[in-house]
Parts: sequence; structure tokens; C-alpha cells
Amino acid sequence: MLSNEFLAVAMAAAPELVERALRVLKGEGSQGATKCEPFVTASSVSRLTGISRSTLWRWKLPGHVLGGRKRYRMGEVLAYLESPAFKALTASISTVQKGEKNK
Repeated sequence: MLSNEFLAVAMAAAPELVERALRVLKGEGSQGATKCEPFVTASSVSRLTGISRSTLWRWKLPGHVLGGRKRYRMGEVLAYLESPAFKALTASISTVQKGEKNK
């Protein structure tokens, strides 16, 4: 149930802020209706990317703990895999592996 304080703040807000808040509550973005990206399991990420679950775990993909279990959003995973930080990490791993082969 909405409290009287919440209603008072909502009524005092500027009309454009009220309209934006209502769009968000309805699930609409600034460009119209948008859908929330679902959370998926590590198995789903593995299947969709072709990367093993153990490798995904070692790479410490950004995820969320829901109900005590780690879940991922594919948009966040793909953004991480394309990020400069991840590319630098894979480059350093590759350099170490090449150095070990040359010994």
C-alpha cells in the first residue's frame, strides 16, 4: 500500500518527472516500450557463446545472485567479452602461455 508521504511527494513532483516515472513503472524506455532482459544460467551462457562453463567461471563474468544462484544477462556478458579490460586480460594470458611453451 502506498504511504501518504509517497503520494505527497509524487503529487508535488514536476509533471514531466511524473510522466517519466510512470513510463518506467509501465516498463517503457525513453524510446517506447522495452522489455527487460531475462536472467539466464551459466549453462545457457555456455550454450549461446560456445564457451565452456568452467572457462566462464574462471573469467569471472559479471553476474547477479538470485535465490542463492548466479544468473547472467546476455547483454552484460557480451559487453564484458567485448570490453578493453577483458581483451587486455586475454592478451596477458596468451603472452604467459606463449612464454611457457618456449621454455
